[in-house]
Amino acid sequence: MPNIILVTSGKGGVGKSTVAAALGLTYAAMRRKTVIVELDIGLRGLDLMLGVEDRTVYDLGNIVRGECKLSDGVVPVTADGHLSLVAAPSGISSRIDYDDVAAFCKALSRFFDTVIVDAPAGIGVSLLLAPKIADLVLVVATPDMVSARDAGRLTGMLGQYGVSDIRLVINKVYHKKIHQNEIEDLDAVIDLVGAQLIGVVPMDEELSSIEFGPDSFRKKTLCSKVFYNIASRILGDYIELLIQ
Repeated sequence: MPNIILVTSGKGGVGKSTVAAALGLTYAAMRRKTVIVELDIGLRGLDLMLGVEDRTVYDLGNIVRGECKLSDGVVPVTADGHLSLVAAPSGISSRIDYDDVAAFCKALSRFFDTVIVDAPAGIGVSLLLAPKIADLVLVVATPDMVSARDAGRLTGMLGQYGVSDIRLVINKVYHKKIHQNEIEDLDAVIDLVGAQLIGVVPMDEELSSIEFGPDSFRKKTLCSKVFYNIASRILGDYIELLIQ
């Protein structure tokens, strides 16, 4: 089963970090010890989404440069310790070496059941890190031409760099009003991206909230069921896609 999961997208604004946060909360609810490593340098937001901004004193840059203890930079999100966060540096001038980031993620994988790496949108960082560390890459796209095309380019580049295990998450889907999606046929999104579908996430107010809270995905909602199915499929369980 995948130990290090890299979540990425071809373009910004598709909900990549939301998917990473929701997946982390889902694994925590499944009692898997999980950590999210955020790489959106200068644009961090997972501390806000997960409600730990007041406790986030040190970040990934501080850790890899040896400026703090590991325990100070890994911030518990849930009270039971099943989900933690390593926040991205908040300053755009922060120095960071991605070889050090790769080594750090591998080190974390010895202590956590699942390491979720929230990579920046676009090609650069994903191509640097995915071939070195990722057991699985999740490419997030929305049902519109620009997102699907860019995700397809990213998937193709990842394949050229030797990354073979790539799955697609289609996010922000209007299921009951399919005509509101720019691309009405989800099969067309899959064809454009060129990766096997692992989950379809509905447009939902629950996922539009800036702060989920540590217990969000313990509730029995449509979104919690969708992410439970995605998480289970990643773990190798045969569960049908939940598309409503």
